[in-house]
Amino acid sequence: MAYSAVQNSSAVTLEDCTCPICMSILIQPVTMPCTHELCMPCFRKTVEEANLCCPMCRLRIATWARLSTKQKTLVNEIRWKQIQTLFPEKVRRRQEGKDDDDGDLNDEDEPIHHPIVNIAEPGEIRKEYEEQLERLEKQREEERSKEEAESADLIKKLQREEEERARELERQAEEQRIKDEEIARKLAESAEVSVYL
Repeated sequence: MAYSAVQNSSAVTLEDCTCPICMSILIQPVTMPCTHELCMPCFRKTVEEANLCCPMCRLRIATWARLSTKQKTLVNEIRWKQIQTLFPEKVRRRQEGKDDDDGDLNDEDEPIHHPIVNIAEPGEIRKEYEEQLERLEKQREEERSKEEAESADLIKKLQREEEERARELERQAEEQRIKDEEIARKLAESAEVSVYL
């Protein structure tokens, strides 16, 4: 939750003191420059995983985190005291490692209403889907056109080769016919000569 919106102790609710990552009460709250708050264990885990950005708004916090760690000002002490004062039982249970689901909650514990977070504007995902579908259709059409062009080129090449082969066979047949005629003429001439002898 953003600390700037909940500075007045009388207006602070349990929901305002809930870590948006682990959804438990804030323990040693870390208020980042963007005013988002995390409990210290979640903040450490975020930083250990080399994610030097606020997990809520992606604001870069690397320099601030190093500086605050050196100056030992990571924990928002005023906020921490406020949470300890307003919700001592919840703080104790969290520090003992007990969950709120353990069944021994006090009657005055109020339920936490988790806000619905919209990660996309209405229709935005459908629009993105349709754009991707359109790109995919265009890509398929281009591939289909390319394949058809390649097929047409291959057909033309095969037809040319077939025509060349047919012409070659025709030429060879013509040459053979001419040779056969020449042999037949020579045989006819030699037959005429032998008849006269």
